[in-house]
Amino acid sequence: MKYRQYILAAVSVIMLASCEDDTKIEPLEANMTSDRTKVEAGEKICFMDRSTGNPARWDWTFEGGEPATSQLFSPEIVYNKPGTYSVTLRVGRGDNSSERVYTEYITVAYPGEITADFEADKLNAYNTDEVTFTDRSIGFPNSWDWTFSTADGKTVKSTEQNPVLKFEPGLYTVTLTVSNPNANSTVTKADYLNVIDHDAVAAEFGTSTPLLILAGGTVTFEDRTMGRPEAWNWIFEGADTPTSTDRNPTVRYSNPGRFKVTLKASNEVNSSTVEKDAYVMVLPTAGLSMWFPFDGSLSDMGPNNIRIEEYSSDPSKWSLNLESDSRHEGAKSVRCNGNTKTNTDDYAVLKINDADCAKLPGGLSSWTLVVWVRVEDSTPSQAGMFNIGRPANTLPNGASGQSQTWCRLNKTASSSEGYVRWFATSTEWNVSTQDKSLFDQEWHCVTFIRNVVNNNSVASVYVDGELSGSFNGKAATDLYKDPFFIGCTWQKSATKDCQINNPFPGSIDDLIMYDHALSAKEVKTLYNIMK
Repeated sequence: MKYRQYILAAVSVIMLASCEDDTKIEPLEANMTSDRTKVEAGEKICFMDRSTGNPARWDWTFEGGEPATSQLFSPEIVYNKPGTYSVTLRVGRGDNSSERVYTEYITVAYPGEITADFEADKLNAYNTDEVTFTDRSIGFPNSWDWTFSTADGKTVKSTEQNPVLKFEPGLYTVTLTVSNPNANSTVTKADYLNVIDHDAVAAEFGTSTPLLILAGGTVTFEDRTMGRPEAWNWIFEGADTPTSTDRNPTVRYSNPGRFKVTLKASNEVNSSTVEKDAYVMVLPTAGLSMWFPFDGSLSDMGPNNIRIEEYSSDPSKWSLNLESDSRHEGAKSVRCNGNTKTNTDDYAVLKINDADCAKLPGGLSSWTLVVWVRVEDSTPSQAGMFNIGRPANTLPNGASGQSQTWCRLNKTASSSEGYVRWFATSTEWNVSTQDKSLFDQEWHCVTFIRNVVNNNSVASVYVDGELSGSFNGKAATDLYKDPFFIGCTWQKSATKDCQINNPFPGSIDDLIMYDHALSAKEVKTLYNIMK
């Protein structure tokens, strides 16, 4: 009996204690705080619940904030726009809730720095087009001052943030000044917008194929007229088809020379004409043995498909540059590489495939070799130009003597070593020019002519179309055709069967060989075509 009384008493005490805990819970009342109430635009604020009554739900509303609402206990909110904003907090527990509004609680100020910037949806437009400018400024500007001006005095202004405008024809410089209460900034973009008369025509053209071609080859012309051309009238001096009305015609030239091209572009309102004198360059093909344009490759454009190769002491270290600038806009040349000295171990030069040398003129025959060169490093005193045939101690079966012709350029001239020295076996010829140094970092055309007449060789060197030196009367010898090096000379040394000397310190372009001796007039004509 007493035991049951003890149990009942314990239960009563527990129930009374539980009721006492419920009565101690505070009423639900929304309240909060934040780590700050004043920020610059773009900064964040951390809010923290301080409500009483053990809330289980939170519903925040942040005027001007991102995000604008939250159900978190302690949210972080970013304010990107200057202004004064209220915060509302509603908390709940079960069926109970409490709400409080903090009016004008947050102040967001303009930043102290601002950077003006903009872009347009088009940079080339007709005067009939609308151009949309978009403000890309950083720092929350609230005012914009645009000025669009041309060199001849046209001016357009706007105070919109993102103006959409039409312009009279002209080249416009655009200036944007942006500001807010705390800062300002200006950006100017010169010659930013080019506005063309919708009916204007400004004739222009180029080509999508090389301008220097062989007779019988073609050139594809490319219309680059500005404005609104609707008709094209071409005139091609020297071409097989002298006129065309195609926009981008392909034209064949069968005769050598240098020829003018004229384009008249028009529409129903306006027309424009452009002429380019001596624009297309056509090389003669009679007796052509090889032609290497070196226009980004080592391909022979002549009839014999001669193979030419890079000859390097160490391809991982020394290589040809096939992208060297040429004397013609848009074209390329090949640049040799290495340490320009005698008995060098560092080089990258050119060598014609030995088997293909048999397709080239030589032996006892006449021939002409044309090459464009530019010495780019004037430090060395000599520059190897070419070497055809076998130097001393390299003839087959151990035969004595030599069978070769070679050329090198010299920075200075003497009676034995001219600016251009061209030598052949047994002094069949030994030309040493005295009139013109080629160590001036300019392009020069050098022409070498071996003319065999009555079994005697007449050797002549022309520089830029003019005779520079010659050697007459020696008996012609049957010169070896291989090996054929370009951009160096070579010999057999005590340690090497092929010792390269004086790799050319510059670029080489348009290597051409004919199987006959050109006349002085033909040399001049060829130079005028190619220069």
